[in-house]
Amino acid sequence: MSSMPGPNIEQALRALNLAIGALHGGAFFETVSGSLARELAVQVCFLGKIEHAPQGLRAQLLAFWQDGRQLPPFNYSLQGTPCRNVADGAVCYHASGVKQAYPTDSLLAEIGVQSYLGLPLVDGEGLVIGLLCIMDRAPIPWERRLFALELMQALAGRCSAELLNLLAREHEQLLLMTHGQRELRATGRLIEQERLAALGGLVTGMTHDIASPIGVAVTACSGLDEFAQRLLQSLRGGRLTAAEAAELAQRIADASQLAGAHLRRASDLLSGFKTYAADQSQQKVSAFDLCEYLRNILRVHGALLKGARARLELDLPDAAPVVMCGGQLSQLLAKLLRNSCAHAFEGIGDRRITLSLQREDDWARLHYRDNGRGLPAPLREQLLQGWDAVQDQGLGLHLVAQLCQMMQGRIRLDPDPRPGTGYIIELPLNPPEQG
Repeated sequence: MSSMPGPNIEQALRALNLAIGALHGGAFFETVSGSLARELAVQVCFLGKIEHAPQGLRAQLLAFWQDGRQLPPFNYSLQGTPCRNVADGAVCYHASGVKQAYPTDSLLAEIGVQSYLGLPLVDGEGLVIGLLCIMDRAPIPWERRLFALELMQALAGRCSAELLNLLAREHEQLLLMTHGQRELRATGRLIEQERLAALGGLVTGMTHDIASPIGVAVTACSGLDEFAQRLLQSLRGGRLTAAEAAELAQRIADASQLAGAHLRRASDLLSGFKTYAADQSQQKVSAFDLCEYLRNILRVHGALLKGARARLELDLPDAAPVVMCGGQLSQLLAKLLRNSCAHAFEGIGDRRITLSLQREDDWARLHYRDNGRGLPAPLREQLLQGWDAVQDQGLGLHLVAQLCQMMQGRIRLDPDPRPGTGYIIELPLNPPEQG
């Protein structure tokens, strides 16, 4: 990595946002790789999606920038590469010596790479779906490490959203070629499969979301060690000046504050995931405050909303005590959030999702709405005729209706003619026991 003036994260983000603008698909991935390489002054930058092959994990690159030009993307095995750590949900960083650390990685040897930084790209449940990496033939100096990590993390959400859109299109094409979908949707097996898949992704998501702030904290701690060693060497040599002491003290304080802030963030994420995972696995009816429960569900899905660049607006009362199955409610809302983020916002700049709660007698009324493109006219007409007439088209609407029925509630389409799609969900505050 070549020598540059002190990094300015805000200026770099403005330049990157200006470059990628409203780009999508291949143009987006190629522009990100080239622009990020230039901002970080590295020789290599690439993005790829993770593929699960019989022979093991592989990466299908979507863009590969090297030495000032875009090269054709390729597919490679992750075995014996630093990217394998990224696929496991970790931030992988080597300031130098990465080629020696992975001697069987032919790509590192071919390019002559010495330094490496890779971040995982994840979906709404935290499942690793891709990677964003930079490499260079020179070591990465300390003053550039945190800058590179912060800049890449700022881009990771948008990259994940674009990758999710790509995967959704590929999945929809696969569904069109698959037989027997209608029969599968008509049974409760789909709900169980979705629940188990969400729990599996939740474990991976917890690993990633906690690994990200911990990765920053570890990097900050490595800086603490470096500054402390410099301070000790100067003290032992009797050549510590007041200016050098002040500089090292300030760097130690900054690194300590950075590590502490990110460790607190990791602790908060773990607490939210713990509650969400317990309810998903137990599927028990219990008493809780619906308002606080809704807030926790939405916190857990913060990465999904950030990746889709969607803003969430809540209108909740101070408290709403209920007795219901929290696991089914969280699965229902998760499906609506994923639908909006994956299907609603293409071509939309100001992306908003609103959720409001009202109590009416013995019922809780949830009003969920996005300001996206809206449902296709044929599907909207089918919904107005009743949920049993819906042929999902990949949106999972029939699954949402089944979850409402399991909670002894009901759902209907919001008739509001404004742009977007809305649902009105009514659930009993204290449902009678089913025989």
